[in-house]
Amino acid sequence: ESFAEVVRNTVEKLELPHQHRRDGTPIVTASVGAALSREQSGAKLERIIHEADRALYLAKASGRNCVHLFDPNDPQTNDESENIAALLKIAINQNLVSMVYQPIQDVENGRVDAVEALMRLNMLDGTSVPPSLFIPVAERTGAIIELGRWSLQTVCTELLAKNHVQLVSVNVSPIQLKAPGF
Repeated sequence: ESFAEVVRNTVEKLELPHQHRRDGTPIVTASVGAALSREQSGAKLERIIHEADRALYLAKASGRNCVHLFDPNDPQTNDESENIAALLKIAINQNLVSMVYQPIQDVENGRVDAVEALMRLNMLDGTSVPPSLFIPVAERTGAIIELGRWSLQTVCTELLAKNHVQLVSVNVSPIQLKAPGF
């Protein structure tokens, strides 16, 4: 981990200019994912590279310009999480995401004045993936940015542009709030 930090710090100290960064940082920085070989893993090179890549995703999700060491006991790095991460890469193009709308009712008159938009994800076989599983993975991998953009466009197209309701509540991730241009 200390060697990975030396690499990250060395890149930052080079102060290479980068005018096109969306976060406004004027220099090139590095996120580093690292993994250690372990006797029980068989130390296959492909596995170590895969683990370092998973750690890199976590480093980027932690705000970038940092180091993350792969931890085999971290629940964010389990195989189920990796399957969901792969699914999220194709979810929008394969129509695996959808929105459901929960009515928000005025308790005084019973009228539905608004709705809450809730995202749903299905596996390729149609099995539902709970938001409690896919949202943290989407945030960790950065897929939440594209999913969030899709959800806002879908709500506008399906409800607001057609005047079905006047007000829609859409949940937003802190990752989206930090994204330039949000």
